[in-house]
Amino acid sequence: MRWLLLLLFAPLLSLGQSVHFKNITTKEGLSNNSINCISNHSDGSVWIGTWDGLNLYDGKHIKVFKHDSKDPSSIGGNDIYSLLWDKEGRLWILTDGKDISQYQGGNTFKNYSFKGIPHVLSIDKKGNILVQLDSKKWYVFKNEQFVPVEIDELRDVTSSLILDARKKSPQHVNNAQLLNEMRHYFTQLAINAVEVKENGDIWLGTKTGGVYLVRKENNAYKILQNYSVDPQSPFSLLSNEVMVLHYDSIGNMWVGTKDGGVSILPRLNANVDYIYAHPRKQPHLPYETIRAIAVDQKGGKWLGYYTQGLFHQESKDGLFKPVYIKKQELNEDWKRIRSIYVGSHGGIWIGTYAGVVRIDGDKQEFFEEGLTPHFVKNRTYAFAKDARHNLWLGSWGGVSKYNSITRVFEPFTNQDQLAKYHIRHISISDNQLILSTEEHGVVFYNCLSGEIHILDQKDGLLGNSVFTTYTDAFTGDLWVATLGGISVFNTDGKLKKQITEEDGLPSHLIYSLIPYEGDIWLSTTKGIASIDKKSYSVLNFSNYTGWQGLEFSEGAYSQNKQGFLFFGGNKGLNIIDPSQVRNNNKTPHFKVIINGVSLTDEHINHFKPEENKLQFALYSIGFNQYPINQYEYRIVGLFDDWRSLPQKEIHLDDLDHKFYRIEVRDTIDKDKKVVYSLSFEIDKPYFLQPYFIIAFAGFVGLLIWWRVRTRQRIMRKREIELKKQVRDRTKEVEAQKINLANKNTELSLLNEEIRQQKEELLALHSKLKNEDIEIENFRIFLLSRIKKPIINTLAVLDELDVESTKKEDLVKVYDLVREWDYMEQIKEIESNELATVDLNVFINYLQEEWSLGKDKFSTLLNITNSIESKWVEVDLLRLKLLLRYLLYECSKYIKEEQIIDVHFYMKENKLCVDIQSNSKILLTFWNDSRSFSPYYRAFYSLLNNLDGNIVEVGLDVFHLELTIPVEVREEGSLESKDANWNEFLEELQVLPKDKMNILVYSKEEDKAIVRQLIEFSEDTNLVYNHNVSRVVGNIEHYKYDALILYNTSLSERTLSLFSQIKKQIQKQRLMVFYISEEVDYFLQEQLSQLGVTDFIHLPVNKSTLEHKIYKRIRNDKDNKESNTVLWTPNLSEDVVAQLSPNEKLFRKGMEIMNTQFSDANFGIEQLTNELGISKMKCYRLYKEFIEQSPLEVLIEMRLQKSKVLLERGDLTISEICFECGFNDPKYFSKSFKRRFEHSPSYFKNE
Repeated sequence: MRWLLLLLFAPLLSLGQSVHFKNITTKEGLSNNSINCISNHSDGSVWIGTWDGLNLYDGKHIKVFKHDSKDPSSIGGNDIYSLLWDKEGRLWILTDGKDISQYQGGNTFKNYSFKGIPHVLSIDKKGNILVQLDSKKWYVFKNEQFVPVEIDELRDVTSSLILDARKKSPQHVNNAQLLNEMRHYFTQLAINAVEVKENGDIWLGTKTGGVYLVRKENNAYKILQNYSVDPQSPFSLLSNEVMVLHYDSIGNMWVGTKDGGVSILPRLNANVDYIYAHPRKQPHLPYETIRAIAVDQKGGKWLGYYTQGLFHQESKDGLFKPVYIKKQELNEDWKRIRSIYVGSHGGIWIGTYAGVVRIDGDKQEFFEEGLTPHFVKNRTYAFAKDARHNLWLGSWGGVSKYNSITRVFEPFTNQDQLAKYHIRHISISDNQLILSTEEHGVVFYNCLSGEIHILDQKDGLLGNSVFTTYTDAFTGDLWVATLGGISVFNTDGKLKKQITEEDGLPSHLIYSLIPYEGDIWLSTTKGIASIDKKSYSVLNFSNYTGWQGLEFSEGAYSQNKQGFLFFGGNKGLNIIDPSQVRNNNKTPHFKVIINGVSLTDEHINHFKPEENKLQFALYSIGFNQYPINQYEYRIVGLFDDWRSLPQKEIHLDDLDHKFYRIEVRDTIDKDKKVVYSLSFEIDKPYFLQPYFIIAFAGFVGLLIWWRVRTRQRIMRKREIELKKQVRDRTKEVEAQKINLANKNTELSLLNEEIRQQKEELLALHSKLKNEDIEIENFRIFLLSRIKKPIINTLAVLDELDVESTKKEDLVKVYDLVREWDYMEQIKEIESNELATVDLNVFINYLQEEWSLGKDKFSTLLNITNSIESKWVEVDLLRLKLLLRYLLYECSKYIKEEQIIDVHFYMKENKLCVDIQSNSKILLTFWNDSRSFSPYYRAFYSLLNNLDGNIVEVGLDVFHLELTIPVEVREEGSLESKDANWNEFLEELQVLPKDKMNILVYSKEEDKAIVRQLIEFSEDTNLVYNHNVSRVVGNIEHYKYDALILYNTSLSERTLSLFSQIKKQIQKQRLMVFYISEEVDYFLQEQLSQLGVTDFIHLPVNKSTLEHKIYKRIRNDKDNKESNTVLWTPNLSEDVVAQLSPNEKLFRKGMEIMNTQFSDANFGIEQLTNELGISKMKCYRLYKEFIEQSPLEVLIEMRLQKSKVLLERGDLTISEICFECGFNDPKYFSKSFKRRFEHSPSYFKNE
């Protein structure tokens, strides 16, 4: 009858206090889920014997030992029956093998064999290991071997043997007598194991009923609790068949089961209570997230769920039952609970998504937006009551005020200004509302004045999304929980502290701040923690067993009168007693693993000198519950600051060879005392050992002594040799004196000879003093004799249409003669205007230009530039010509394998040019014949104009140094002095009609030189551009008087320019001038064919340039109207008589074209034959009068006639093509479309 009543009441007993087991199975690394035996290790770890392997578990890692037939040091078998420790502290293991195994450490075992099979493992009173074989013979381990022992000596031992749960053989049990007593008392329970608690209570492990807690009262045993498998609980046993019970060194209960692994019951388990939806314990609670919690004045608990409504528990251990809200059937949002508030005079205020309901017993009063005056929003998140009995409601869109005396909602000052805020929490301090908002930080509202001010990220918040606030009643500090952590402010609103994950918080997202004594408790998305108000130290309790989950809900927190804390999440409700959570006096063991080896604190651990790169791991072995960051460590000798225990292995690289000590302290302890320490030392290498240093110092001393003695012997020997040399030298000096007297006599004779040569040299100088006059006369004579014959010869070659390659040599001579002629004008350059230029950019441009002119500088120039970006004022034209003439002249005397080194640098506001070459021919020319060179004469003239100086540095090699003074300018002080100079047309918008408009095109680097040359009078408007596309656009959209090209090579860019503006040049009769820095006959001839009006070669004086360009443009403007007479047919004989020969010739050519342009066989060759002139003469003739080539005029005539015929529409396109002198209809269509922008067929249809 007794056991029947126990069975009936056992389920009721299990509904009491929450007990949370931590389960260890094969998922965590256990070798097998069926447990036979458990034992403690000396370092705090636990040995677990399973049906398949032995396990050593230290709370973090599980080391598995199994039998390996190939390894004699492995364990003797895999099915572990028993674990016992002898008096020497050695672990003995009984397995299913034929051997008894002894653990040797270092993951190795020593196995002892017998003639029979071991069946029993036990221990005598003296602590010696006993073994019984299947033959019933006993053996004892003495003197490192097993020896037989008589059964009579083991009577006390056999009384401790109990048949194991698997009934294979009896094994040693510490509480054998108690186990037998319990089996006799509770015969119905099938007890397999027994353990005794510190307070005397007894744990019973049964075969089918799990674990029972029994207490002896009045000589009778009473079952207090029964813990068995609960599929709905994550913290219950995983199997009801208990094989073994065991207490570890900390006091935790270990339950070894069959097929359920090991379940650990922490020593301080009852600190965390867990309430959740359970079909038997709490059948009414839904499986949903808790969003609000409150405890009423009677201790009843109220839970609000996200969509499942409100639940109430009247008594402590009672069931939570649903609370019916009358309007929830009409609107489901009444079941969406967001906040709960307990009124001071009774009544529960419930904030929902549909509004607020006040529950007082069976009465329910509803407040809704639109129906209740001055109630602003339905979705209510927070309640707070002030000292004037006003209840303030914070909603998702403002604040409402409820007068508890008049029982109505009242308006208040600036209520509308709070409507934009989404309010999560309200607290009140000194007549001031402290509003926690979603995206606007903390909003302060003065209840008396209505003033509003904001505290946000710029003031020190870690995020503008605020969940709650707390004002300390003693210090006045304001704690603010945000999306990014916690910020603490003093009474003046100044930031005192910011607390984040780096300071130990489980998460940066903080949902609650609850004060308890000297701490602030908080819930986060990753667990529960507390913060000390004074030190701001954080304790993280996330590793405790029993939490509903690490993610808690926003707003789901509360505190009762006893100080108990309530935290809700998506899996249930946790209730904790903060006074007991940290009340853990048991200090765990600690484990240090370096380079994969576990170290002990019994002695100093030594490492070899080369092992100064360590892989270090440190963690606690204790299985008790304590905060994650309760313990801190430091390594004395490496760093002295305290750090949280590392969560993973860290690397210590390049450690010094010295002594280190690892220390661990308890941060909860008042004195923060060190609870664990371990020392290790990295041995010094041999060369840092004292004996080596002494031996090395002795060796060095002997070496120095030997060196000094050797040096002394050498010095004595040297002294003897020097004395002998002094004697010999004295004799030699006497002989040299005699020889010197003879030499003086010879020098006297040579001086006389030099005097005579000097007189002869002076006579020769008088003959050559007029050398410059002779050179000038020779130049004039040479030019007068050869220039005209060369010009006539080239004209004849043009008439004969000789290929250009066959007259290259003659052209080179002609270019050379012309260049000599132009160079003599170097003295006539009138402009002394200085140009502002960046020397670095300009010299780089010269280097690029010279590198491309391989035909001129046939040798290799090695140019280096040491000038940084520096703006100077200098006569840029003269400078460029000076360098060009000098380098060209030098290059003529350089062989192919030789180079000229040119170095540019600045020194004291002077441009310095250093020129060197190893050419002997150049050196000879420079010393003997430079005066005869026109290039040198031009160079020397330019150097004088620039106030420069030349120094010949070398005598045996060619080495010159040029210095040219420049005026350095600051970049910010650069100003444009030219009113009639425009960089781009966009700045001008409209071309002035009262000025001569000239478009200038050159490279960007030559812009300053162009401005020196062609800046004329005030009635001239110059528009500069260095971009081909911009030049084309300007010519197409504006009418210019002339286009000037400066020093542009006949490149693809120049050809592209001429091809794009060709029509506009013809249409506007635009004059094109080309200014060249060098003479090139072929370039001049090619550009003439492209439409260039005139060529100007440098150097040239400004008046000549103005005459060629400025006056010619004016004359062309005046004569453009008069040239139209040449187009007029049937002129009178008087008018024809007044025409010049060229005008008559042009008029005759036009008449021939008008009569024969319809003939497809007629072309320019037939035209020149009938006129009797060359093609070049014909081209120049047409260009002179109409600025178009003969071929362009002929094509234009044919296209104009085709246009007329297409307009008539009498003929087909093919007939019109042949009628107008085109042989190919496709060519005709392309030409017509290019001229009139439409195809002939389109034009005809239109």
